[in-house]
Amino acid sequence: MRLLLIEPYDTGSHAVWLRGYQRHSAHDVRLLTLEGKFWQWRMLGGAVTLAEQFLALDERPDLIVASDMLDLTTFLALTRPVTAHMPVAVYFHENQLTYPGGPRQKLQPPMRDSRARGRRASSRGPSSPSTAPWTRSGPEGRAGAARETKLARNVLLCMAGQPWPR
Repeated sequence: MRLLLIEPYDTGSHAVWLRGYQRHSAHDVRLLTLEGKFWQWRMLGGAVTLAEQFLALDERPDLIVASDMLDLTTFLALTRPVTAHMPVAVYFHENQLTYPGGPRQKLQPPMRDSRARGRRASSRGPSSPSTAPWTRSGPEGRAGAARETKLARNVLLCMAGQPWPR
């Protein structure tokens, strides 16, 4: 299987992960990266440059794995004629769940949790969790969740060396 790892910020721990995965994978892993500097600009505009580079490639991968530093929606929009039927996965390198705190950092509950609790208690309008359009209730929501679960399982199988299920 041909994997393409896309990383707009190729330095430090991002570079270590990319090259480590490439070295230890049972697959043919190619890298499409940008130099690791100006991280804010890489997150905002790296997708445009990487989309141009991707379209110029001679070979097409069987699976794209993009890091969370890539604006994936922009990348896919710019490459849609090629990537429309190509499986794509996102790797969250720094997910903030396991990111270590600094020595001077005070441990506090995230603000989004306390605001959400207050909003749930007082909200009766359409943004209420029970009526929000993005919630997974009903047959359509369950089908979407099942598709996402199947995709996640297939990505994990591929990363473990198994072929992509057809």
